[in-house]
Amino acid sequence: MKRPKLVAVLTASSLAVALSGGIAKADAPERGGGDPCSGDTIKVGGVVYGGFYGDSEKGVQARLDRASADDELGTGQTFEFIGVEEDNSEPSENTDAVRKLIQQDNVCAILPMMTATPAGVTFAEEQGTPVFGWAIGPEWCDTTVAFGFSGGCLTPPEPDVFGNTWGVLLREKFKAAGDSIKGKTMAIIADDNDLGRSGIETQTAAIEDVGAKVIYAEANVPGPPAPSPADFTPFANELLEADDGEPPDMIMLLMSSLNVLGMAGKLKELGYEGLQTNAVQYDPRLVGGAEGSTVFIQMAPFQAAPENENVQRLIDDVVASFPDLDLETGLTQPLAGGYWSAEMMLEMMQKVDGDLSQAALVEAGNDNFVFEVPDTIARTKWPKAHSQGSPCGTLVEAVAGEYTIAVPFTCGKIKKL
Repeated sequence: MKRPKLVAVLTASSLAVALSGGIAKADAPERGGGDPCSGDTIKVGGVVYGGFYGDSEKGVQARLDRASADDELGTGQTFEFIGVEEDNSEPSENTDAVRKLIQQDNVCAILPMMTATPAGVTFAEEQGTPVFGWAIGPEWCDTTVAFGFSGGCLTPPEPDVFGNTWGVLLREKFKAAGDSIKGKTMAIIADDNDLGRSGIETQTAAIEDVGAKVIYAEANVPGPPAPSPADFTPFANELLEADDGEPPDMIMLLMSSLNVLGMAGKLKELGYEGLQTNAVQYDPRLVGGAEGSTVFIQMAPFQAAPENENVQRLIDDVVASFPDLDLETGLTQPLAGGYWSAEMMLEMMQKVDGDLSQAALVEAGNDNFVFEVPDTIARTKWPKAHSQGSPCGTLVEAVAGEYTIAVPFTCGKIKKL
């Protein structure tokens, strides 16, 4: 499948962003009241694990630049994105960073929160500070202030439901090749942490729901906050003998980015010829090492542009804010995650009845707020979405040095475990 050309079309508003830098209008009305969301300039900042999610700040900046230039709130308020704090995948550092943003920087919201160790969400909840980002980690679940663009609880500590999306996407990939997933064997390996154990339970159900057989499911690889293994060989050998001494038809990696890279590379080195699948390797800088692998993502990919107007608008906004960005290497999954997180916050702000404040923003988000970007980001309705993720996504595949769309944006179902 030929990779669609990534077109950058500068609209009038995005060009204004590029020229103005999102500077506040001179005639903007004065504001006061002391609430972090009430001033002429709305300050936001985030916390990320920069080793994987660092690009998310570009997505946030691009979307907020357009919002400032177009006065999307209709109040004359503009946005100041102060950047992100690094948490190094350490829960204590995440909490310290969130505390700094709230108590020292006086942010209106934490945007983006993108890390596998989001312990600071608990402190944000105590302070009533809204959080927007990718709901990775059980700390997101069942809060009132944390809003994930693809649902508010992707990895519940004790899951009672599952989304069958990944299984559905793999089923459709086999079907497109004239094959069937029924009866195929799958080995699932995950990080040895709460995130990994939750993923094992839900993804085992998702794969078995479409008729495949899970013959191995272990959360036994050291993962965040522990350091990655020095050698993945013992784990890879165990996987390659999982089917009565033979390799399984499919291997799913539910791991941190560093562990996925290490394990995928080791499996390839040892000659595994089956289907590998993970959820983190969709990155143009990693495509060479991902050859033959499939990646599940919770959004429409960049390759959906220009036919997908929402993805094209994302690209246009990024080009307006970062005109020197190399589109062949700079358009990454974390960048898109940051952009859609900012989009969610903006739409929620527009639902506030009366003056904007942290409390009013949280109230609007929990008053049957619906977030959806057609054919791009799945529909979530809040507050229900605080307890589950959305059952939609895309399957991309690395082929001949490029990512292609193996199965387009599709929705499965949320089912009882």
